[in-house]
Amino acid sequence: MNRLYIIVETNKSSYNEQQMVTHNSEREVIHYAGILASRSGLEDDIEINRIFSVDEYGDVDHHEIEFKKGRLVLSKLPAPK
Repeated sequence: MNRLYIIVETNKSSYNEQQMVTHNSEREVIHYAGILASRSGLEDDIEINRIFSVDEYGDVDHHEIEFKKGRLVLSKLPAPK
């Protein structure tokens, strides 16, 4: 099943401007988050607010990036009640 991953981010250096960035795989999402984390303080201060994914049936899952066993992994958050 194909999923589209959407990252909602805020640029703190630009009047808290929000934007959405899309990716096609978990690996791309983790790579993008790693790039943001490794930026120096002189560049834009971008903060990831939310990561969620949508499949072809419209089902939405929310995710977070965790550090497990020496690697970054994208884990699914439990559904809100």
